[in-house]
Amino acid sequence: MTLPDADPFASSEPGAGRADLKCVLAAVVQDGLALEFADASLQADPEVVLAAVAQNGFAFEFASESLKEDLAFALKAVERDGFALRFASKRLRSDSQVVLAAVRQNGAAIAFAAKELRANRDVALAAVRQSGSALQFLPEEFRADREVALAAVKQDGLALEFVAKELRGHPDIALAAVEQNGAAVMFLTGVGAVNKKVIENIDPSEGYPASDMLLCHSCTDTGAKCRCCR
Repeated sequence: MTLPDADPFASSEPGAGRADLKCVLAAVVQDGLALEFADASLQADPEVVLAAVAQNGFAFEFASESLKEDLAFALKAVERDGFALRFASKRLRSDSQVVLAAVRQNGAAIAFAAKELRANRDVALAAVRQSGSALQFLPEEFRADREVALAAVKQDGLALEFVAKELRGHPDIALAAVEQNGAAVMFLTGVGAVNKKVIENIDPSEGYPASDMLLCHSCTDTGAKCRCCR
């Protein structure tokens, strides 16, 4: 985590700036992590903490324990930045309402959810629909799940990297991935099983011409020759 380079209130009279609402608000709007240096009374102030979290979700680390434990407040925090989930109380990281709100704002926040919710299908789908790369934080069973994998690559073709190897060559998943991002071709496996439509949908401007990426066994299936067979 990157912390502010210096205490933004260091030049103030001892304790003065840190306890001044306007001063602290101005600071956290610029750098949410400045909340670390605020007076404890303002670290417990909902307005100040929400302003800090909106700028940087990890600023929630410096909020009062009472706010980290407050369901209604935690929901507001993760709705502003899903990464605030990282510092919500353990109880709230196990709360499906809070976790769903977090992953709908930032799918990668699933990494901070309780184990049982990372294994929840509804939560997993919500996460990858917001950020396909969130697939990397999900259990293997979801990486090998066609519906979850397809949702992930539709949002971010490069999420194909995190799909189970046995699914990467599935025509629907491969096609969705390269349509979203042609560079996803670098993660294709079992190319021989991928139909010609997948290859035709790879945009050469992405820098990954299909014919350069095909495997030998796929030549006859796609009508193209791989590099080593030319």
